[in-house]
Amino acid sequence: MIMNNTNASFLPPPTSLFPIYRVDFEIFLSVTLIICAIGTGTFLLFLAVILQQPKLFRASRWLIINQTITESMLLGFHLPAACLGVYVAETNGRSYFFNETFCLHHNFVFMSTVTASTWGLCMLGLNRFLAIFATSPQQYQKWSSGRVQLVQIALVWMIGFSCHLYFYAGKNTTAAMYPLKQCRALKNTGFLLEQIFGVYVPLSITALAYMLMFLKMWRNKMRTRAVRLPLVPSEKPGAPLTGQERDTHQRRIRLAQILFSVAVVHCIAFLTYPMALWFYGQAAHQNPTVPLYFRTLIHTGQLSTPIMFLAMSKDCRQGVRALLGKMEVDLDSRTFNKTGETS
Repeated sequence: MIMNNTNASFLPPPTSLFPIYRVDFEIFLSVTLIICAIGTGTFLLFLAVILQQPKLFRASRWLIINQTITESMLLGFHLPAACLGVYVAETNGRSYFFNETFCLHHNFVFMSTVTASTWGLCMLGLNRFLAIFATSPQQYQKWSSGRVQLVQIALVWMIGFSCHLYFYAGKNTTAAMYPLKQCRALKNTGFLLEQIFGVYVPLSITALAYMLMFLKMWRNKMRTRAVRLPLVPSEKPGAPLTGQERDTHQRRIRLAQILFSVAVVHCIAFLTYPMALWFYGQAAHQNPTVPLYFRTLIHTGQLSTPIMFLAMSKDCRQGVRALLGKMEVDLDSRTFNKTGETS
């Protein structure tokens, strides 16, 4: 018995724990694919509503469309591709799937998209910050124009790709690692910079912007009584809002609340796994499918974007009804004032 144990100690480690945890992984795969299907359908529905109503959320429209497309890529392509790739690699052992070359390109595109998504939330927060702190409608329209939003989108993706160029600095930065042959990046100095500038900096800016916005709204009691901004230089500030102006003003606040809720859910989903590692250490990895569930949780946080809009915005719900042909509604008359401003 002692000899057998001694010999066993020199046996090579298993190349995979998949046969032991196959049932757990197949359950995880089924749950994840269902979430991805529901999420992709919800994203497409929300995107169709935005595209059908060109003036809906006009001042943030292109930023919202970019955020929707970015997060639908993560939930509808990257996550199911990674899960199905692991399953194929473990069952068939094909070297052309999830090999070093595949992992190099997949990780680069995936992590660049995550960074673009985080900075996209930051740009939306800054867009709402300007809406609340704008001193005149002219200033608000200038810095919320479609051209400015397109420049912000280009900047978001430039930052996203630039943060992860270190993946191409060497050939051995990524690999399909045990267990479950997941594409993982090997530790190097680029990770610290990527995490700081690609995730924590935009989240900090977003949090600060919303804190200042809600502080201003609380101080001026903007939720219940708004101060009228002058529409022309000859008008005096402080006059009561008209009904249509008050409606537009409340929609600006509602959009800020929606985007704030989206950002909070993103942060909770993103920080859950690091917090679990901090509390439980390596015990969180006893079952190799546990990290995969946490990864799905991160993407489930991204699903909050269309859900929050559809749940908290009356205009979006009316847009869905109009899209499905159940009602005819002119969102322009409900959402926009005479000057063409929008929430």
